[in-house]
Amino acid sequence: MYAVNMEVKWTRQDQGDTLVHHYKNKQDQTDKLDPSYKNRTSLFIEELQQGNTSLLLKKVQVSDGGQYRCRVDSDYWKDSISVLLTIEGVGGAPNITVLGTDVSGGVLLQCECRGWWPVPDLQWLNSDGAELPAESCEDHKGFNVRLQLTAHKSNNNVYICRLKQGQIMMEKQIDITDHLPRYITAIAVPVILILLSALVGVAYFIRRDCPLEDKV
Repeated sequence: MYAVNMEVKWTRQDQGDTLVHHYKNKQDQTDKLDPSYKNRTSLFIEELQQGNTSLLLKKVQVSDGGQYRCRVDSDYWKDSISVLLTIEGVGGAPNITVLGTDVSGGVLLQCECRGWWPVPDLQWLNSDGAELPAESCEDHKGFNVRLQLTAHKSNNNVYICRLKQGQIMMEKQIDITDHLPRYITAIAVPVILILLSALVGVAYFIRRDCPLEDKV
């Protein structure tokens, strides 16, 4: 099919047939294009002779995902086809950060994943694989997701952050043993000081009540 002399229109069906790309009279027509697509679309001009009217979309954005339609018209023939464009982003493995401790003796953990679209399912689990309720979740336009948990001392102090998107699953775990508050050390110091003070006081009273005998 020779498409050089045909009219080719690419539109967004899910946005009221917004004009994405328009080719007519052997050149691109840009006056009625949707502003968000200007300078981001093109046809494969060299392949129009073989009937290839595919659209090249550059600088792809999340908002580009949707239903597109290509319509081709000539003096004697016309046809159209719809295409669903799905935008997916595969990011990195989850990363765990220790944010500190709270008054309850828990360790505040944050799990973060970057570069994923659609938004992945992020979970906190204990070492037995049981899901734990997350305390806060932040979604930064889908690409960066954070999930926080206050972890407490357990049988082995191991906690797991799990990421799932479709058939993909990634995990990262942390042992919070070294991050738990060390209350024993903090209490021991004042106790020792109190004991020393008491011993000094006892020695003072003993010496005062039992004076040394005068030498002959």
